[in-house]
Amino acid sequence: GGRKRELQSATRETTNQKAHNMNRPNITPGEWIVSRLASPDYAPQYGIYSSENVNDFAIIKGDEANARAIASLPDLLAALEQILQEGAGWECEVAQSALLQAGYTF
Repeated sequence: GGRKRELQSATRETTNQKAHNMNRPNITPGEWIVSRLASPDYAPQYGIYSSENVNDFAIIKGDEANARAIASLPDLLAALEQILQEGAGWECEVAQSALLQAGYTF
């Protein structure tokens, strides 16, 4: 009852403090967009560029699904940040671990 609620509240406060103290890596800003580059069908290449800069900052060879997964990074990071700010428990540990792998510091 009451003790469990206290622990959950303390965990949430600690997690929220970590979220408040996080430092984001300097990733390319804006929405990331995938574009098929001029390449033969047997060796497809996709460029990833930011909505704030039309120059490709990454070129992915092979499957379009890989390019789309990489281009979703800004949205995925934002979702993980939100989980860390609003959640409590194991999901915050998972979110923080993933953010650390992406270059965040706490």
